[in-house]
Amino acid sequence: MFEGFSAVWTPVLGAWQLKEDQLVAQEVAGTKVVFFRGPDGQPRALVDRCPHRGVALSLGKLVDGCVECPFHGWRFDGRGEVVRVPWNPDAKLAPLRGTSLPVRELGGLIWLFTSASETPKEEPRPAPITLRDDVRVCGFAVDF
Repeated sequence: MFEGFSAVWTPVLGAWQLKEDQLVAQEVAGTKVVFFRGPDGQPRALVDRCPHRGVALSLGKLVDGCVECPFHGWRFDGRGEVVRVPWNPDAKLAPLRGTSLPVRELGGLIWLFTSASETPKEEPRPAPITLRDDVRVCGFAVDF
């Protein structure tokens, strides 16, 4: 994952682009990621691939702050844990999980830490001016 760009904080979205009721798909350094807001309004990120059958989670929908896979309806919370398996409510959910990624909202931006296996040693460091209450961050995105 994130080949040649791993274990760094990088801004990937403007905070205004991540609405409370939608999934946002992005590709970051060759890795597909789905962003969403959890029930508490905080940003979450998962690798955009259902561990069950490999379908893009971003094609699903957001239900009660969880991503619902469009293929079989499995639901994943912001930690990647499976919280619902339709047609099999007695499934052992513990060994089943998506891949969560560290994400923060800071300075008007959504920041992603590009590693699922490492814990960030520090928080993202936006430009200090973006943290001021009298400054509004805006921008546009260019795919390259």
